[in-house]
Amino acid sequence: MDDRTKKKLESFFYFIDKFHILTILFVLVLVLFVLVRQNVLGLMLGLIFIVMVAEDVIKGLLKDGVKSEIKELLIGILIAIAVLYGISFLLNTSTPISAVVTCSMVPQLDRGDMVLIRGTDVKTYGTLYMPDVSVYDITPDARVAIGNMSMNLEGSIDIYCSKFEDPDTDPFCYEYRRNPEYITEYHGPLAFQYGICERKSRRSDETFEIPCVVSVKDVYSGQEISLYPHSKEGDIVVYQPNEGDLFSNVGDIVHRAVVTVKTKEGTYYLTKGDNNHITDLQIYMPGYGGNHLIPEKNVKGNVIFGVPIVGYIKLFMSAQFHMPEQCDYIFNE
Repeated sequence: MDDRTKKKLESFFYFIDKFHILTILFVLVLVLFVLVRQNVLGLMLGLIFIVMVAEDVIKGLLKDGVKSEIKELLIGILIAIAVLYGISFLLNTSTPISAVVTCSMVPQLDRGDMVLIRGTDVKTYGTLYMPDVSVYDITPDARVAIGNMSMNLEGSIDIYCSKFEDPDTDPFCYEYRRNPEYITEYHGPLAFQYGICERKSRRSDETFEIPCVVSVKDVYSGQEISLYPHSKEGDIVVYQPNEGDLFSNVGDIVHRAVVTVKTKEGTYYLTKGDNNHITDLQIYMPGYGGNHLIPEKNVKGNVIFGVPIVGYIKLFMSAQFHMPEQCDYIFNE
């Protein structure tokens, strides 16, 4: 790079830094993104973030040269690793920090929150003792029953009905939309009962009713645990999805452990997002499969607290600019 070009770049970066243009622009767009929740603003934030990183790298190269910049980068990485290992040791978990990437835990945790995690025992709303049951019998595949009618399907009745343009054309979906309390969904020896939940808009006073899971029961013992509206009693955990499960495609999950399930193979957890109307076990995507109960060893820890907005750094770095439709609504309990 010739001296003339170098001086032009230095003058340009001096102007940018003097008036904090990129920082002010980033903060303004971030505030708008959080308030308005438009995807285009998320994309703009990602681009501004990339420009800020690129500016810092170029400034370092102009000032100290390539060798010095690489040296500083390596030192920064080593310090970050040391701090991470230190926090991991103190909090007794291999993953002390994570980010919330969806709105499935609203209002407790919002998209873009950075959470601190501690490895400890998990508390749930209740425990199903099923010592004679194998966890492998509890699968994403389901049998749905309404009166004397029944059918087998993948995932849940909710996922099944979502594929119809007009769900009322299917007798099961017709009942699901109008009388969900008559529907029982079996995942092996676990029976899920549906009911009506109320959702409200985060942008207005609009409210509406939707079907949702309200309880889960052990069909052998008859023991039943309510999931709505008591589902917020369990700990919020960060867990690694089972290999091959649907959620394994997106990395660690931040959801609530609502029920402990004691089986032949050990302790497992039924998990659910506070803002989801079905449990993780019931979520299914054609072509990608579903989810299973979470083994105790896959739980990385409990969420201690969340810091708003900071987690957006992870979202931008992984190009997750799209704001899910779910972020516009919340359960009204």
